Amino acid sequence: MLHHFLSVHGFGERRVHFHCGNCCGQNKNRIFMSYMMYRILCGLHDDITVSLLPVGQTKFSPDWCFGLLKRHFKRSKVGCLDDIVRVVNESASPNVAQLVGSQSGEMIVAMYDWSSFFEEKTIKTALKGITLMHHFHFSSRHLKDPTWRPSDLPQLLSPPGLPLERQRYLYDKIREFCPESCRDMVCPRPL
Repeated sequence: MLHHFLSVHGFGERRVHFHCGNCCGQNKNRIFMSYMMYRILCGLHDDITVSLLPVGQTKFSPDWCFGLLKRHFKRSKVGCLDDIVRVVNESASPNVAQLVGSQSGEMIVAMYDWSSFFEEKTIKTALKGITLMHHFHFSSRHLKDPTWRPSDLPQLLSPPGLPLERQRYLYDKIREFCPESCRDMVCPRPL
């Protein structure tokens, strides 16, 4: 998602400063840090700084937008993906839904296998004590490799779809709770 955001919404900026929550599983991990180095090595940025909130810090400005979304979602009738898009877009002006895929199975945001890509390219960021660190800086002054190009991308990941067992469960147990207009989209007869 970050690659999509920077590719679609970036302004060609050379220096970037990210402010992130301090979640080891999402923001402070080997793949995220490797991706920051990838952007420098490919010449997409000259300097990237990543600042993470201290452990235990729970107030982060995007949480405000999620709170507004949660409040609106509780008061809305949602039966399918299009309804979720509507609820997100109506919840607050900063909230804009970005679908990764459509209900018909079309991939809107390309998802790449960054983990395997970095293993193959031997970008490994094993930072000892990473959970204690809050600021990271990546710079083209320290990371140079002319063989890297922005067109060097990992393999595309395709959504696997639901297993037959899950399709049956949705059809048998959940379908009756879906609005009539959404049943065939959300809980169709298993294939």
